[in-house]
Order: sequence, then structure tokens, then C-alpha cells
Amino acid sequence: MNTAIINIPPHGRLGDKLISVISFLVVCKYLNLKPNILTFFTNIEGDWDFYDPRLLDFNENEFIFDKNYRNSKYIFLHLFYPIKIYDYLVRIYPNLTFEELSNNYMILAKQVVKPSFLILNKIPSGLENTYGIHLRKSDRVNDNDDKRLSTLNSELPIIIDNLLLDVKNIINTEPNPKFLIISEDNDWKTHITDLVQNYANENNKKIYIYKIDYTNEYNLNNYEAVLDFFCLSKCKEILMGVKSTMFSYAAAMLGNNKLRNYFTYDTENYKDCIVHAYSSVIKINNKNNYDINYHRHVTNWIDNVHVSELNDKNPR
Repeated sequence: MNTAIINIPPHGRLGDKLISVISFLVVCKYLNLKPNILTFFTNIEGDWDFYDPRLLDFNENEFIFDKNYRNSKYIFLHLFYPIKIYDYLVRIYPNLTFEELSNNYMILAKQVVKPSFLILNKIPSGLENTYGIHLRKSDRVNDNDDKRLSTLNSELPIIIDNLLLDVKNIINTEPNPKFLIISEDNDWKTHITDLVQNYANENNKKIYIYKIDYTNEYNLNNYEAVLDFFCLSKCKEILMGVKSTMFSYAAAMLGNNKLRNYFTYDTENYKDCIVHAYSSVIKINNKNNYDINYHRHVTNWIDNVHVSELNDKNPR
């Protein structure tokens, strides 16, 4: 079998990296190529950029890590959207439908990577019956980046209000609901956790909020982020506390493919939000969307997939 390689951007966050690997595997499966991940981890030190390889367990039956990339095909994926993969593959397989591609994408996503034993041993039991709340601050909330991707400061309170209304409804209508609340911002996480717990207390409702053991015995870089990710992936549904984040998308793909997004319909740029680009592989607000034209509209500013023969030059 011929091989194909991909360079995972060293500056990418965990969600970016994993979705690129999922998409790469999908393309390779259709083209009958062995996926070779030339880079995934990086030696760049930093709170976000370096993920210790001991935290993740790649499926050795699917992937190889081989720097001898000659005689390989080089697959270029820009932000790895299912519609871009479909538009490339349908030229080769004219009878391929977008729904079929999306279903295969969902199946293959769960084969990509597992938590290593260092993470697996810290994942609490019972998360499959839990609502995962993913909060973000830092780089996902600002007024300077592309509004299709980042949450504006003026939008965040609306999103959080809608999320908390949903949480209150869950508390009021379901017996003893369970919640997992994660965030890269501990103060923000504590604030929302207190709001949820206080509401339950004031209304004499019993809830359970998971507390994760983040003890990092081996001082592995980004241990907490990877543990949060795999805990979130185990939840029955993800409640997303920002407009868009690859972390939530990737966790949903590895889990139950269900995500609630609170970026409201009456917001001016809702129809262009990149969250819709994943609605064929994740149930967004309990609904899949296979409208090809709409997916193309949402991603019309993104480069297409291309596959090329690799020469002896380093593709980086």
C-alpha cells in the first residue's frame, strides 16, 4: 500500500490537531493510502503548543510515524472540513453522497486516537450519563479575530445566559443530573460552577458536578488539557460555552456526536458561523445538516483539499 503524509501545524491546539488527523485518515481510507503522520507533537515549549506524546495513544494499526516520506503522496488539508473532503473525493467517486462521507467520517473519527493509560486511569466513571459543559475564554473570546470563528466580547454574555437557561431547565426537569464543567480559565470555571450549584441549592434540587483529579505525577506538558478533552468526549452531550471551538468539535466526534451551540439565530453573523461546517458529522442542537450548498457557503473562504506527489524536498 502506498503511503501519504500530513504535517500537523505545530502551532495548532489539541482540537485542531486531532480533527486534522481524523480528516487525513478519512482521505487515506478512500484513496487506499497508509497514513503517515510526519509531525503531530512539537518541541515548541508553551502552555498550548506542546502536547506530551505519552498522553495519547495513536492506533498503530492505522497510522505510522516515519520520517522517510519519499515516494509518498502529500495531502494538504486546510482546517479539515468535511465538505472540503467531500468535494475532493466526489471527483474520484461520482456516486459518493455527502451523507455517506459524513457517516464514514463519524465512524473513522472514533478509531483515530485513544487516551494513554496515564489519562485513562484518571477518567471518572459515569461520564456517559453526564452533560459536559465546555467553557472558553482566552483566545476564543476577542473582538480582533474572524467573527466566524471567535466569540465577540459582546456575544459571550448572551451565549452564557442561554447555556445557563438550558442547564436550569435540565436541573428542573431531570432527576439528579450530572455535570462536568471544564475550562482553560479556572476563575471562569469556578464562577460558572458556583452559579450552577447555587441554583440547584436554592431550588432544593440534587445535582452532581464532577471534580477531576489533575494530579500530574510525571509533570507532563498539557496534561490537564488532554485529560479534560477525553473526559469531555465521554459525556452524553456537550454544552458549548463559546461560539466555536475545535476542542468541543473533536471531543464530540470521538464521543456521542452531540453538541449544543448557544450562538443565537438572531445574531447577525449566525449563518456564517463555522460551527455549521461540522453539522454533518455532529448533531448540532440535535440536528444534522447535509445541505451541500450551505456547507459550501460556510466554508467558501477555506482552501480546498489537494493531494500531490511528493518530491525529495521536505514538505514543511
